[in-house]
Amino acid sequence: MKLLLRRGVCYLGICILLIVMGCSSNQPAHPYASKEPIKTPKLFLPDIFSTDTPEMSITFSPDGHTMYFTRVSLDQLERNIYYSNFENDQWTEPQKVSFSVDNQYDFTPFLTSDGKRLYFSSNRITDKEPSTLMVYRIWYVEKDGDDWGIPQLVSDLPSGEFSISANGTAYVARMDGRTEHIFRAKWTDGKYEQAEKLSDSINDSNYYNTSPYIAPDESFLIFARYTLDMNTAMLYISYNRNGKWTEAEKLSEAINEEGYLTVGPRISPDGKYLFFDKAKRNSAINIYQVDLKETGIKYNSN
Repeated sequence: MKLLLRRGVCYLGICILLIVMGCSSNQPAHPYASKEPIKTPKLFLPDIFSTDTPEMSITFSPDGHTMYFTRVSLDQLERNIYYSNFENDQWTEPQKVSFSVDNQYDFTPFLTSDGKRLYFSSNRITDKEPSTLMVYRIWYVEKDGDDWGIPQLVSDLPSGEFSISANGTAYVARMDGRTEHIFRAKWTDGKYEQAEKLSDSINDSNYYNTSPYIAPDESFLIFARYTLDMNTAMLYISYNRNGKWTEAEKLSEAINEEGYLTVGPRISPDGKYLFFDKAKRNSAINIYQVDLKETGIKYNSN
């Protein structure tokens, strides 16, 4: 009798565990997660964020409950960084971050993997360069309680679109002759070393090579190649194999389309989604989302 009771209790416990696991598996682990597979790219939260107003360059906090992105005014005169929090099972109305003000461009936010530092590009005025209206530099702010501190200029990095690895190494796209190439600058002893151009397997001089995203562990680099007439931009990937970069491969046709600008690649904090920006030239650019496993990208986020 006792044996039968023990077996009954054990069986009941297993049933409860399976039910809990089944319920939890249907619940997205992060607010940006989809309950259904995203096999082809779709607009991210089209009723909230992806509107007629150009929006791009999304980046998430480590827990996925805060997102930052660039919003551009329809007249192109304002370019600011906005954020939204996931509260009470919904995203809050996007608000401009405290350090992003009118009459200057702040854009392409990039949150470090620990969530403690937010990098961005800006034409804000510096003491040494008082007339920087069209000169963009890389800046950062550090977390200060529930808000962000005072913006600091990263003076030892070249200007351009960028991405930062978990160990602080910066990958920056900048003009190099008649085209644009991607450079790497290592973080050593509290400062950046001289930036070095990546190999020809990444930098093809028949294109503008830009919009880099480096994996936190530097195992791969996703970036965009613009045609020289700027009518098309497509995403490519190169893998780091023992310190050497593989020949760049174009991502799938579901992501890349002729006549579209596909840029701004970012991997979600849980490593399950690819986010990117896409638009036809002279149209509003918006944010798209797709399951990472549908892209063919090989990534172990653990």
